Amino acid sequence: MSAFLRRLLLDDAGRKLLALLFALVLFDLLDAKVRGSDRLTVHVVYIDSAAMTQVAEAPDRTSKLLVVERIDAAAPLVVADRPRPEFMTLVLDGPKDALERVKARRRTLVLRVGKEGDLVPTSDDLEGIAQLRDELGPGGSISVDPPFRLRIEPESRRAVAVSDDDLVLAGSPAPGFDPRSRTTVVRPPEVTLVGPRSALDRALERRADLFERIVLDGQRQVTQTVGLGLQWRDQLRMQGPAGEELPGLRVTLAFRRQMDVVPPPDGEFDLAVRVLCDDDLLARKDPSRLWADGWRLRFPGRAANPRLKLQFLAPAPGARPPAVDRLALELARDHVDLVVRAHQLAGLERGTLEVAIIKYADFPEDLDVVLAPGEPKSIEVEWVAPVREDGDGAREKGAGNDG
Repeated sequence: MSAFLRRLLLDDAGRKLLALLFALVLFDLLDAKVRGSDRLTVHVVYIDSAAMTQVAEAPDRTSKLLVVERIDAAAPLVVADRPRPEFMTLVLDGPKDALERVKARRRTLVLRVGKEGDLVPTSDDLEGIAQLRDELGPGGSISVDPPFRLRIEPESRRAVAVSDDDLVLAGSPAPGFDPRSRTTVVRPPEVTLVGPRSALDRALERRADLFERIVLDGQRQVTQTVGLGLQWRDQLRMQGPAGEELPGLRVTLAFRRQMDVVPPPDGEFDLAVRVLCDDDLLARKDPSRLWADGWRLRFPGRAANPRLKLQFLAPAPGARPPAVDRLALELARDHVDLVVRAHQLAGLERGTLEVAIIKYADFPEDLDVVLAPGEPKSIEVEWVAPVREDGDGAREKGAGNDG
């Protein structure tokens, strides 16, 4: 047996090695011709038609798809999706060697936005795809998977005259000054909002959210640059009278009516801090049975909701202390709340929340209310799981909910 193996391996060894070499070369050639499938993911860049030249001249770093908007300046069309898709995936079918060559090079494809409505492009709609097919060779194919969807809308423009009612204040001016009695200067007083038609319609229906809040921190006068509200910044643009792009409005507020503390006992009272919840809580914390299971907030170290002292402010006539009708004070007490907003925990089990004063519609216009000196402006809170009874009557905390 050993002699047979020696003859098999050693007799005419040169020819056998040459045959093995030819077999390996033939295998490699045949393997390169075997068909296969691969994916090419391209980064999506959204550009104006006028910017095509600059993008084309930029050095290629990654394969990309240029989605060209605003082709017709008289009737511009734009992608209305927010967030907009960032990647497109192409499925390539062809010989393995061709697939390797195609993926080794950086590609620039172009998709032009030319029609309003839902756009689900195929590979035939992409400029530059013919060259890819040529490189794949006869029988090569390219498809888009998963489908790439865009919502195309006309880009609208609306002139907006900014009024005092469009400005939302957060915080308080200098002590003794009424935030409702102020002089407001806005530059420019009128702007043009530009964006997809549906987004622009929604923004103008919710004017109170159109601009970001003006933050007051005890000033008698404040000047701030006020941009678009957070939810509109990536959907709309703001332009000035000459069509220039604006980062924001320049707003100056000067508070002029001085107020003073209403003397005790009528001018002081206390309120329990209540927990205010909204729909954001369910989206951010996400136990689906949050309310059914009775979850609530607790103030650590306190047996019940804390009570804080507040003071009324009223216009001060000269050097004399303000005199206010007691009925007006009673009405004010019935139309104010002291709250913490539970959704600001944003999924945390414990945190510190700002104490906010909410004045309802019937709160007297000539009055204001503030926390008394020394009272905390924020309070530590924590989530508390529900306490339920099991089948044996025993009390169990948080059973059936992972919180």
